Amino acid sequence: FGFGPPGTATNGLGSWFGDLVAAGAVENVFSFCMDSGSGVLVVGGNDVSLYSGILQYTPIVTNVGYFLQAEEIEMNGATIPINSASINPVVIDSTSGETVLSIAAYEELKKQIDSAYCSRSSPPVGLCGDKNLFNGYCFPIIKDLFFSYPGFSFILHNNVNLTLIPQYYLYKKEGYFCSSVIGATNYQSGIVLGTDILRRYYVTVDMSLNSVGFSPSVGCSDASYVIEYASGDGQSGATGKELKNPFTAVVTGFHDNQPVPNVDVVWEINQGDGTFASYSSTTNEEGIAQAKLELGLTIGTNIASVSLNQAIGSHSHT
Repeated sequence: FGFGPPGTATNGLGSWFGDLVAAGAVENVFSFCMDSGSGVLVVGGNDVSLYSGILQYTPIVTNVGYFLQAEEIEMNGATIPINSASINPVVIDSTSGETVLSIAAYEELKKQIDSAYCSRSSPPVGLCGDKNLFNGYCFPIIKDLFFSYPGFSFILHNNVNLTLIPQYYLYKKEGYFCSSVIGATNYQSGIVLGTDILRRYYVTVDMSLNSVGFSPSVGCSDASYVIEYASGDGQSGATGKELKNPFTAVVTGFHDNQPVPNVDVVWEINQGDGTFASYSSTTNEEGIAQAKLELGLTIGTNIASVSLNQAIGSHSHT
């Protein structure tokens, strides 16, 4: 479509976008966002109405593609010990619906999952064994149990954090749930970030900075709700005891900003060994949902998140 990097042009030919830049018609920037069926492309800049917060930039590391550099992959807030060569380069691919890991990265991810989940008497369906979610198999999963599956963060250079929670990578196919995060079936170096993760972000390609920027997408999102952390942050307490104050989140309508009652939010522990008294709670008439956290026996930081299907939002810390 004429938006490739200069190094990808055939026989030294220019591109449609490159010709516009050379003529001084537009800045050397384009940006986009997408949902499950459509999207918006902005030529020559950004549209601030389409994203929330600030754009976080990470450098492009080659001129033969929009290749980025990964620093690490995290599962539930903990770093997976993967060799840097196994997760680099990172390619953003708006034509792929999946986030594809190199074989070496998948094998390390599988070891981490085995260690965290597979010694349990009843691990979540599809996580354990040679035939699992992350090598292409699909399983009968109950949506209310999504909270029991791992969340992933892809940390790019400059601490740009792209996160996938189960609600975004588990998708339904012919009555079963499959994972859009999978291991490669043939040789592939690095990671391909597909539309499963790109749909969550507004993406800016700024060739004047030789960087790609990301910020949570709002204008292209198929979101119905906004979920925001309200209170409960920064508490401390004794190990094995419940914190004094509950975590609180507020759900409002995406389009009218009004409180939304009677929707169920999901609470997750992303780091630490704390546990929630209930991992699901329902909003009241003011759109407020709460959950009480009991600290585990390990001294340290607990990180928790709250999510809601078809919502954009934030996470909380304690």
